Amino acid sequence: MSTDYGFCCLDCKDCYIVDDERNPDTVASLIMLADKLAELVVLDAALPQAVDLQVSAGYGRTNLCLAWFATHKGHKLEVIDEYGGFHPRCGKTYKVEGEKFTRYCKKKENHDGEACSDRSMFAWANHD
Repeated sequence: MSTDYGFCCLDCKDCYIVDDERNPDTVASLIMLADKLAELVVLDAALPQAVDLQVSAGYGRTNLCLAWFATHKGHKLEVIDEYGGFHPRCGKTYKVEGEKFTRYCKKKENHDGEACSDRSMFAWANHD
């Protein structure tokens, strides 16, 4: 089983999962370039209509939505997986009183002062 990764804007609680991008380190590298990617929207608008500016990810099969980066320029971005877990994630196991199974924390590694949780901040990632 593979997992796709993408971007999470903590300021807006908005995320963008890149189809077939299975390397969280690639996404982390793109986050460091996020403001530059946002500037490409302006460049793309200035190019002649016959020129198509594209930035690919996900083994080159998916073109990044540069407008997403423009919308979130200057915001706090993190790597997230398609299941709503941050990367690197805490991953600690814990039990909830009255339940028989073990849960795994989806929060960001080294989260401060908050209890572990398998709940994502995104409703689409919570499967209950």
